[in-house]
Amino acid sequence: MKYFLLYLFFAVIINNTYAETFDDYIDRVEMYLDEDRYHEALASANEAIRINPDSAMAYRYLGISYFYLGDTDASLKYLHHAVELESTYSDAYINLANVYASIREYDRALENYNSAIYHDPENDRYYARRAYILGVMGDFERAILDYNEAIRLNGRNVEYFNHRGILHFVLRRDIDALIDFTRAIMYYYIDFGLKDFALHLHRGSAHFNLEMYDQALEDFTLAIELNPGHKQTYELRARVYRQLANMTDDFVQRNNYLQLAQDDLKAAETLE
Repeated sequence: MKYFLLYLFFAVIINNTYAETFDDYIDRVEMYLDEDRYHEALASANEAIRINPDSAMAYRYLGISYFYLGDTDASLKYLHHAVELESTYSDAYINLANVYASIREYDRALENYNSAIYHDPENDRYYARRAYILGVMGDFERAILDYNEAIRLNGRNVEYFNHRGILHFVLRRDIDALIDFTRAIMYYYIDFGLKDFALHLHRGSAHFNLEMYDQALEDFTLAIELNPGHKQTYELRARVYRQLANMTDDFVQRNNYLQLAQDDLKAAETLE
C-alpha cells in the first residue's frame, strides 16, 4: 500500500510539473499565429480561456484567430469581449479597428483607432494605422497629420515617409512628396542596404511633376532594373524621353530620345 501511495504522490507531482499553464497556451497561440496555423491558435486560445476565463488577452487572441479563419462575426464578438474585460486594452482596440476596416465599416474602424490612441498615445503604429484609414476615407489632410505624429515618434520608418509622400503627391504638393520619398529611399538604404522599386517609382513621379526630367529618368531607370516586369514604369520613362526630346535643339539627340521612348512603349506592350 505504501508503494501505491508513493506512486500516487509522484504521479501528482509529475502531472502538476508538466501540466500546461495559461502562459504556455498564450505562448503557443503566438507561435501558431506567427506560423499561420490558425486552427491550432484557436484551440490554444480556448484552452487559455478555460484556465483563465477573465483574461482579456486570451479573448483577444481568440478574436484574432477567428479573423484569420475568415469568421469576422466571431472575431468582433470576442474582441469586443476583450475590451469589456479590460477597457484600456489598446491592442484589442487596434484589432477591432482592423476587422472593421477589412469589412469597410470605416467609421467603426476609426472609433476604435481613436480609442487605441487615447489609451496609448505614444504608439506610432496606431497613428499610422489611423492615417491609412483616413486616407482610404479621403481625408488626406488628417491622414497627413497622423503620419506627422507617427514620424515624430518613429523618425526612421520608411513606410511612414512613403505613405505621407503619396498623400502629398495626390494633393500635388510635389516638393513635400519629393522630400518624403527621398527620406524613405535614404533610410531604406541605410537600414537595410537595399534599393526599393516602389520608392524610386514614386520619387520619379514627383521629379516628373516638378519637371526635373534628368532625375526622373534616373529613378525610372533604376525602378526598371529592380522590377523589369512593371509595365507602367516603361510608360513613365517613355514620357520622360519625350519631354527631353522636346527640350533639346540637338537633332541627333532628339531622335535618340524619341527612339528610346518608342522602345519603352514597345517593351510595355509586351507586358500586357
